[in-house]
Amino acid sequence: MEAITAEDFSATLTERQAGNLPDLLGLEWLEARSGYVKGRFTVAKHHMAPNGFLHAATVIGLADSASG
Repeated sequence: MEAITAEDFSATLTERQAGNLPDLLGLEWLEARSGYVKGRFTVAKHHMAPNGFLHAATVIGLADSASG
């Protein structure tokens, strides 16, 4: 019996985000299937708040992009 695997659409996500907020944040999708997404980004200066901590909007942008 063969395992059923869902199609990985991470390349499509990456392509569709070009020029939009996830792209500007530098989000990289490693794997995306129905009900599952795995990604990453490298924290850079533009992700930071003036107080030196990771800006909450960066976290929200990541969470919203991953669950959207």
